[in-house]
Amino acid sequence: MSQDRVNITLGTAGHVDHGKTALVKMLTGCDTDRLKAEKQRGLTIELGFAPCRMADERIVGIVDVPGHVDFIRNMVAGAHGIDVVLFVIAADDSIMPQTREHLDILTLMGCREGLVALTKIDLVDAELREMVQADVREFLGGTFLETAPICPLSNVTGEGYDGFFKALNQVVDGCRPHEITGLFRAWAERAFSLRGIGTVVSGIPTSGEVRVGDRLRVVPGDETGRVRGLQVYGQDAEVGRAGECIAINLSDVPADALGRGKVLAAAGACEPVSLVEADVRLHGHVPAPLKDYAEVHLHVGTAEAIAHVAILDAKQIEPGETRPVQLRLAEPLGIAAGDRFVIRAGLSGLAGGGVTTIGGGRILGTSNIRLRRNRSWTLGMLAARREAIDSPAAWCEAL
Repeated sequence: MSQDRVNITLGTAGHVDHGKTALVKMLTGCDTDRLKAEKQRGLTIELGFAPCRMADERIVGIVDVPGHVDFIRNMVAGAHGIDVVLFVIAADDSIMPQTREHLDILTLMGCREGLVALTKIDLVDAELREMVQADVREFLGGTFLETAPICPLSNVTGEGYDGFFKALNQVVDGCRPHEITGLFRAWAERAFSLRGIGTVVSGIPTSGEVRVGDRLRVVPGDETGRVRGLQVYGQDAEVGRAGECIAINLSDVPADALGRGKVLAAAGACEPVSLVEADVRLHGHVPAPLKDYAEVHLHVGTAEAIAHVAILDAKQIEPGETRPVQLRLAEPLGIAAGDRFVIRAGLSGLAGGGVTTIGGGRILGTSNIRLRRNRSWTLGMLAARREAIDSPAAWCEAL
C-alpha cells in the first residue's frame, strides 16, 4: 500500500448541516460520525478520519470537521493538517456564520488549495442555484478560494458527483505533497486503549517520519514509548509520514497520558514551552483593537490554552494589522517554530460579544524569558526568524 498512498490530507469545512459528512461518505464509503451523540443529533462533534481513493488509485486522507459553533475548537484541531479543503455550502442555505468563520480559520492555518461543493441542489430550482453560486463566487473574492471550482451536486441523488470528483482529482494533482523533512512530530488527535493491543494514538504528523521500533516522547510530559505498530489510512504500515492520517500503537505509555493537545515527538523535535514569539494578524472585520496583554484562547495543533498577548512593537493591534507578539501561555505546550494558530476571544480580550475567532498567525520561535516592548534586539531577532522560518539552514543562523 505504501506505493499508492500520497501524504496529502483533504478536509471538509462549512456550516453545520450543509452536508459535509454525507459528502465524505459518498467519496469514501465511510461514515465519519462515530459517536452515539453524533448519530442522535445528526451532526459532527469530533473529528472523523477516512481514506479516499482517487481516480488514479492513489490514496489520500480526509478529515471531516464539525460545523456547529459549539464545536469550533474541534474544527480548529482538524484544520491544522488540511492541505486541500472541501468547502461545503448548501444551496438551500447559502453563506452562513460558520461558513465565514471556517474560511477565516482555514486562511489563518495556511490553506492554499481547495474547491467548493455546492450541496443540496435537489432542494432548489435552477434559478436559485445560479443565484447562490454567484453569491458564493462573490463571497470568495480575494481569498485563497477566489478561483476555486464551484461544483453543484446532491448527496442524495448523486447529481453532479462525477463533475465534483473530476475537479477534486485535478486539485489534488496540483497539490504538492508534504516534504518529509525534520524530526518526527505529531499532535495527538485522540488516544485510547484496546484490550490486547495497548495504547493507540491518532493524528496527522507535521514533520518527519516514524517507523515501527522508534521511541517517541510525550510533550509535555516525561513518558517515552516504543512504536509497536502503525496504521496509515487504516492499513498496517512500517512507516508513517508527515501529512498522513496515522495511528500509532505505543508501548509503555498509558492512554490517559496522551490525548488531544499532547505531542508525540522524536528526541529533540520540541520541548514544552510557555513563552512563544509569533506574528499575529487581527481580522479586519473585528469591531475593536486587541489591547496589549489581552487574554485569548489559543488554538494550535490539537491544543487549546489560555494565553496573554504581549505586543512587542505597539500598545494594541488594530483590525487588519499584523504585529509581532509574545504569547504567554497558562500551561506549557509542545509548540515549535512554523506552527500556525488561531486566537479566539471573549469579553476579556475584545469588547462586543462572546468568544469568537478574531485572528491568528504563525509561531516564529520560543523563549525562556519575557520579552519587553520596542527593544531593537528583540525586533531584529524576530525579523531574522521570520525570513528564515522556511529554510532550515537559515533558521540555524537566526537562532
